[in-house]
Amino acid sequence: MHLTQLLSSLLLLVQARAVPVGTSTDEKMLAAPVRIPIRRSGESSDTPHRFQDGPNWAERRPSWKRSLPPRQNAAVGTGPVGTQDIINRRNTMYTVPIDIGTPPQSFEVQLDTGSNGLWVHTSACQNECPRVRGFDRGASASYNTTGARFRASYVATHIDGEVGTDTITLGGYTVPGQEFGVALDVKGTGFKGSDIVGILGMGWPIKSDNKFPSTTPWWVHALEGKGGARWPKPMFGIALRVAQAGKNQQAVYGGELTLGGVDSEAIMGGESALRWLPVSNPNAWEVFMDDLVVGGASILKVDNGRTIPARASLDTGTAGLMGPFAAVKALYARIPGSFIDEKVSHPGQLEYYRYPCDSMPEVDLTFGGTRYALRPEDMWQYRNKHNQSSTEETCLGNIFGWAREKWIIGDAAFHTMYVAFQHDPPAIGFGKLV
Repeated sequence: MHLTQLLSSLLLLVQARAVPVGTSTDEKMLAAPVRIPIRRSGESSDTPHRFQDGPNWAERRPSWKRSLPPRQNAAVGTGPVGTQDIINRRNTMYTVPIDIGTPPQSFEVQLDTGSNGLWVHTSACQNECPRVRGFDRGASASYNTTGARFRASYVATHIDGEVGTDTITLGGYTVPGQEFGVALDVKGTGFKGSDIVGILGMGWPIKSDNKFPSTTPWWVHALEGKGGARWPKPMFGIALRVAQAGKNQQAVYGGELTLGGVDSEAIMGGESALRWLPVSNPNAWEVFMDDLVVGGASILKVDNGRTIPARASLDTGTAGLMGPFAAVKALYARIPGSFIDEKVSHPGQLEYYRYPCDSMPEVDLTFGGTRYALRPEDMWQYRNKHNQSSTEETCLGNIFGWAREKWIIGDAAFHTMYVAFQHDPPAIGFGKLV
C-alpha cells in the first residue's frame, strides 16, 4: 500500500520487544535469518479500514526479472539468530520495533509490504498527532535533513514534513544514512490519539516524489549489507498470527518477520513446501491469483469455461481484501440479505457491504495451485445495528470493492498463509501456515 489511507481508521500500533542479535558490526554475513516476532495492532477510529492506495501506487519499480527463485540457496558466513515479537492488536494491524538515530530512539511502526518507504512522526508534531511521543530530531547526533519536503495524503488525513536521513535498525540489521519521512504537521482524524508512530514500507523501490521519500527502501539496503552485514538470502518471510481473543485483544504476540530467509517451522512441510510464483508487476509484490471461490463457486472472470487468473498484490498494510467492484458485488450476491453500506462507502472509490453475520459462506483463495480457506471471523470488521431502526445486528464485511481491476490481499489471508518475498529474482513463495 502506498500512501493513501484505506479509511484512516485502523492506524494502530503495537509494541514489540527487540532481542539483540549479538553480532558485531564487522561481521560481513549472518548465516542464519533474523526472526522478528510481529505484534498486531487494532485500535480503530470511526472508519473501518487502513490504507488505500492511490491510482499509481503499484506502477513504479524500474527493473525486474520473471524467473523463478531457486528452492534452496546456501547460507554464507556465520552468526546467531535474533528474534523480536511482532505485535497484534485486534487482528487488524501488525507492527515491528525499530530504532532510529544516535543514541537510538525506539518506536513501533506498521509493517507494510504495500509501500516502500519509512516515515515517522516527530516529537514536534502539530495538530492531530498520535498520543505517543515521536522521533526527536535534535536528540540524534546522526540525523540530517535533506531539505526536501515530505507529504502524505490519506482518505481523512494529510501529513506534511521533511525528508531526513539517519541510522535505522531492525532485527539486528543497521542501515546508516537511511532516507525517511519526518511528519511535522498532521491534519485529520487518522492518527489522532493512536499509538502508531509510522510505517515501514517493505515494498519495491520507487523514485522519490516528495510524497514518500527513499529511492531505496530500508530492507533493500539491509539485504545488500549497507550497514556491514548482509542477509544470507535475498528474501524475507512473514507469518501473521491471530489473537485468540479476536478483535477484543489490544496487543499480543502477532507472528514473526524473518530477515534473510524463512521460518521453516511456521510452514506446513517446511521451506521446501513453498510454492514460488514470479512477480508479475515490476512495481509491487504482485502475482496472479488462480482463483477466488465463494461458497463453492468462482467469482473471477471466465473465458471459454476457464477461470481467468487475477492480478493480486500481497499487502500487510491492508486488514482485509480489496477487489474490483464487479467481482465483489458477485461475492456478496451469494449472501442473502447483504447490501452496500452507504454510510462508510466512498462512491466511485470504495464500496463496503454488510451482511447477516451468520450467513458468510466459505471463501477460498488459490495461489500456485494450492487453496487457502479464509477464517470466517476474518470476513467481518465489526458487527452492530446498521441504524436505529435495525432490529438485528449485521456485519461490516472485510472484503470490499474498489475501482481497479486487481485484488489487494491483506492480513485476513495472511492468517492462513505463510508468505515469503524474494528480491532477486523477484518472486513470492506461498505455504500453509502451521
